Amino acid sequence: MNIFQGENGTGKTTVLEAAYMMAHGRSFRQSRDPELVNWQAKSFQLESKWQRYGPVYVSITGKRGRTEVKLQGKAVAKRKELIETLPVIADAPQARRLIDGVTGERRRWLDQLLSVCEPAFQTHYTAYLRAMMQRSRLLRRQQDDAQLDVWEHQLVQHGKIVRQLRQQVIERLNFHLCEESSWLDAPLEIHIDQAEIKVASDSSMMNWSDALAYYRSKDRKTGRCSIGPHTDTIRITHQGREIRTVGSRGQQKLASIALRLAECATRYGYRHLWPLLLLDDCMEALDDKRRFRLLLRLQQYPGQILMTAPNNLMMPEDISATILHMSEDCGESDQQQRFTADMEKAA
Repeated sequence: MNIFQGENGTGKTTVLEAAYMMAHGRSFRQSRDPELVNWQAKSFQLESKWQRYGPVYVSITGKRGRTEVKLQGKAVAKRKELIETLPVIADAPQARRLIDGVTGERRRWLDQLLSVCEPAFQTHYTAYLRAMMQRSRLLRRQQDDAQLDVWEHQLVQHGKIVRQLRQQVIERLNFHLCEESSWLDAPLEIHIDQAEIKVASDSSMMNWSDALAYYRSKDRKTGRCSIGPHTDTIRITHQGREIRTVGSRGQQKLASIALRLAECATRYGYRHLWPLLLLDDCMEALDDKRRFRLLLRLQQYPGQILMTAPNNLMMPEDISATILHMSEDCGESDQQQRFTADMEKAA
């Protein structure tokens, strides 16, 4: 557990951002890569050496409008190569908001996890999206039902597998969230909801194929598919109610970190590698008691942790962590040398 301490603006989050970019080819911030270039510079350069059954070298050169990534000296064509090679998970205020964000954020997070854990998921989900776009195009062109039947059959065929794989990984996540309940205020659980489709006349349940045919007239007006895995709602509940509506700011913060820990354990179950866990401002909105419980839990994490904290963080004596202080009163070259030395000490 490595803690970067320093005043605001000293670059604590930038260190975490650099580590995340090495494994994802992009920042965890909700911004485009050109935003990462310093105002007075035309480009940025990142160099790193990872240890995974031997050294792994990653370098990134960023210019305004373009980012080039190299793995072991060779250019990376797809970012998936990095994600599979270097598992890194980040929880930060600027990152994807899983607890208090919209359901689409949680759905994309779940699908990204599935694409790493289950190789078949991306194949079926891509086929599902292609069939959905073809169906929407035919509806807008007022094509006959025979052509629609073909694409709707593919929607159901691939959509069922997508939902099945989602349910499997959610069960794993819930298992690990149950293990995290000892240090949380209350257990957390993930639910995925599918819209109930009923016939208006007799309120009897329809199967998915019939529901697609039933909604054709509505979908012709809207130009999009009304039902399917792309509309599923993912909820994170706390004592049976959504934590984003009933949880305090501190409870939501703990829930977000617990969700990331469950994600790390799930990825380890599939890939047998503990991810590098990045936690930015993880002590925000927490009282002393909950901070202590969180630090005790993080100390038990089998992998490596990089986290940021303000200078006034009081570390309990029974917590073992490497603390790295960052300041803005040194020159650019000195700061780079100091940071390199501190990271070697932490490793």
